[in-house]
Amino acid sequence: MINKVGVSARVSACALAAASAAVMGLACVGCTTTAKPTAASEATSESPATASAAPSATVATSGEPANLVASGTVQQDLLAAFIAFRSNAANTPGFAPIAPSAVAGISPGTLYYAYDPSTDSYWAVATFAATAAASQSMAYVGFQDGGDEAVFTKSASGSWLVESVGPCLTGLPVGVATVWGLTASANPMCPNGVPAA
Repeated sequence: MINKVGVSARVSACALAAASAAVMGLACVGCTTTAKPTAASEATSESPATASAAPSATVATSGEPANLVASGTVQQDLLAAFIAFRSNAANTPGFAPIAPSAVAGISPGTLYYAYDPSTDSYWAVATFAATAAASQSMAYVGFQDGGDEAVFTKSASGSWLVESVGPCLTGLPVGVATVWGLTASANPMCPNGVPAA
């Protein structure tokens, strides 16, 4: 079972470093990874499968989730899905909504992307940064307490959907989290560990 990082440590670290998008990533919450996350500035292509095409035979036949590199298109689609979802307060009770203009983009070093052949689905986890103006205003409230983190999923032929928002990675398959090397300690906000399936 994968355990979750302490949210209180993440919240205080991220609150103190709101102006630094690099500090707001999964690394700041104590996650350790064996698979490097796809940084928004690094990703240029998807490999070994693409989000718009069927995965390659080598990925599909292994039966295990495969870590991928997100293309610029995938990154933009995730950003659009996050903005659309978080701008509606009804989608995330307990979190303040985030205005579209407050979202700067995916925080560097926080994007994880994978394909799971067992369900023919793609998964992503990302943390989103506030604009400089939003981080200095009440608009930043929506980014706190894990409101800047999201789990995404899509079928091979579908669109990206927000599976969950918050620090517990709710709905993320354990096998996908394992491929990314996400491990963490127990947390009172995530009593079932990570991911909270």
